[in-house]
Amino acid sequence: TMLNNPESTYVGCYNNIPPSTEIMFVPKMTSSNNANGYYAYASSVYQSNNNFTGPWNAFDKNVNTWWHTAADGDSNFYDSNNGQYTGTQETSIINEFFPLKGEWLQLNLPGASSNASANANATAFPLTRYEILGRQGCCGNPNGRDPNTWYILGWPPSGGWYQIDYQSNISFNYKMLSFNISNPKPYSAYLIITTVAGDNS
Repeated sequence: TMLNNPESTYVGCYNNIPPSTEIMFVPKMTSSNNANGYYAYASSVYQSNNNFTGPWNAFDKNVNTWWHTAADGDSNFYDSNNGQYTGTQETSIINEFFPLKGEWLQLNLPGASSNASANANATAFPLTRYEILGRQGCCGNPNGRDPNTWYILGWPPSGGWYQIDYQSNISFNYKMLSFNISNPKPYSAYLIITTVAGDNS
């Protein structure tokens, strides 16, 4: 029979999936450009001096060091008037007809080959957030050589660069800025390619 006076009691909401935990998966690097199986690469290095401005400096957790691309005249530079990249480096992206032109910094996770070719056994983590610190006290203060416009690309173990984030017209003013990835997926290598440098506003 049907109940004439049913009663209900609120018990609570339950989630069968545990909450995600954010971890910093990039270890502190040294001039060997690697740590615990993670490797850093770059399209170019200023004066070819790895100890001074090599890619590892981007991951050494030191606010007073930096990765720096090759200088003007090396076919790896940015127009001082508008910040647009005028060098020769370019990267192809899956589902994009034209390659991106700009200097790049790449981080490979353990097991990924140096050129990030397809490797089903490579470690893959989803990038949910990343931080970039503006250049401290140099070169057209405060944003003279900071990235202005860039793409973040991810390389899955199956291969191919995919765009996972894009930022434009960013001014750091010496600060550390944080950027969230809207649809994180696991990748075995990550790359930032800067297409415009400096504050052009």
